[in-house]
Parts: sequence; C-alpha cells; structure tokens
Amino acid sequence: MGLSKGRTNNPGGRPAGTPNRLTKELKEMVENFVNENFDLVQNDFSKLEPKDRIKIFIDFLQFVLPKVQSIQITPPIEPERPFFELNESDRKRFSNTQPIFDMNIPINCNKTEP
Repeated sequence: MGLSKGRTNNPGGRPAGTPNRLTKELKEMVENFVNENFDLVQNDFSKLEPKDRIKIFIDFLQFVLPKVQSIQITPPIEPERPFFELNESDRKRFSNTQPIFDMNIPINCNKTEP
C-alpha cells in the first residue's frame, strides 16, 4: 500500500526553490544553442516571406510579453431587501407626519444673492 497523501519516504527532501539539475542543464544547453546560432537564425528569418515572418514574430512574443487575462467587471449586488425596515408601530407613528419639504417646489441651487 502506498503512503498517505502528503507523506514521503524522504522527509528532508530537496529544499524549496532548488532547481532540478536536469532542468538547469537543459536551460544552459538551449541558451548556448541560441547564442551560438543567433546570427544564422536572424539571417534565415529575414529571408522568410512577410506573412511567415509575422507569424513567427507573434509566436516569439509569448516568450517576451506577459500573458494578458481578460477580466469581467460585475456591478455591485443590489440588496434583496431595504437597508432597514419599519415595524408596524413605527409605520403608524410616521404615517401622520408632514414631509420636511414640499416636493412640488423647485429648489434653486444657484445662489446669486450675496
């Protein structure tokens, strides 16, 4: 039977952040290949048809530019009920009160008087 999830036979293990030796060697080999053949590749690139050159150029951009993710903005959620509710006794108490101002009177916000 295998080990339970999160358990290992090598509890010391490789320290976090330590690169895999094979990955490090492979990266060095690719880097050396690119450096040694850069002029040749650039010469071949310039001989391509414009449409092929653009396609390869776009393919290379993914290694230089960060990938952009689309985002979706959603409007704030409307409350399902009012922020406060009046109970029956409060409704009766406030039902007979007069409004603070008359809604039929226009309000002039432009004060021209000193």
